[in-house]
Amino acid sequence: MKRRWDSRVTLRDVADAAGVSVSTVSRVIVGHKAMTEATSARVREAMHALGYEPNVLARALRTRVTHSLGLIVQDIANPFYAEVTKGAERAAAEAGYNLILGDSDYDGEREYGLLLDLARRHVDGVLLMAVGTPRRSIDMLQAREMPFVLMDVEVDRYARVNAVLTDPEAGVYDAMRYLIGLGHRRIAFLVGRPESLSYPHIVDAYRRAMDEESLSHDGLLTYCDFTMDGAAAATRALLDRSKPTAIVALSDLMALGIYQTAAERGLVIPRDLSVIGFDDTPMARFLNPALTSVAQEKYEIGARAVQLVLEQIEQGRPSRRIVTLQPRLVVRESCALPAS
Repeated sequence: MKRRWDSRVTLRDVADAAGVSVSTVSRVIVGHKAMTEATSARVREAMHALGYEPNVLARALRTRVTHSLGLIVQDIANPFYAEVTKGAERAAAEAGYNLILGDSDYDGEREYGLLLDLARRHVDGVLLMAVGTPRRSIDMLQAREMPFVLMDVEVDRYARVNAVLTDPEAGVYDAMRYLIGLGHRRIAFLVGRPESLSYPHIVDAYRRAMDEESLSHDGLLTYCDFTMDGAAAATRALLDRSKPTAIVALSDLMALGIYQTAAERGLVIPRDLSVIGFDDTPMARFLNPALTSVAQEKYEIGARAVQLVLEQIEQGRPSRRIVTLQPRLVVRESCALPAS
């Protein structure tokens, strides 16, 4: 039988070609267990030959299952979120689900609007990299009984949530201890705006490392936009005001802004300024000098989140399961002893 593609091909056409009833074709399409393998194979062969594609929207209306998941990240241009998205998309595809992607751009109101849009699309579950402390978003998802998983956000205050966490406080503390071990005493920390922080207590790890050595962090803890330009501007202010010998940035993209400002000022990394980034994105290896960075299991965050949300969908009830992936410091060439 010659294969053809025609949107007007109907269930009746498939049934006639396969020599079965329309109801049998419907049962094969939905995977009814009562169908014999021989009948199923004959129907699938007819569907392929005629170019018949089941109407996904119509089936979703009947079954209330869309086989789609929503993923909201904070900045799709950031390589960290790109890798998380890849992990989620691959895991979803392997399970037969499509992924609908939204970018909140670090805006809580935009995040909430994206969630409402996903709910209107009747996605089967949501993966959320939330802006700040997402109480409102969580309340809405729970009120709608929507399966969801939080990623990379502090969850201690929330009941009945599933989450994939990365323990960034441990990563910041390890980075600080490494720099202190090299002899640095004036270490700055570039962190995103307070309202956009998924882990509000991350600054405590910085302060704890400095306090343990009786080091002052006055003027060295700096909040800025979570972007390359924001970090570049913050670094200019730091160099003018506090003259740090080392800077820890909360993303590799922010670290790139530090590199930019250092070049503008004629500073050589790491001779004049040591730098540590966060996330260990591919760019870290290709910067000159190669960037020391706190590695997070980016791909695994997305993949594990899909696993958790699919478990909720299958179980049909809310739960609380927390998966924590530990960070590790990847030492490269961007840190050295402080200049004497």
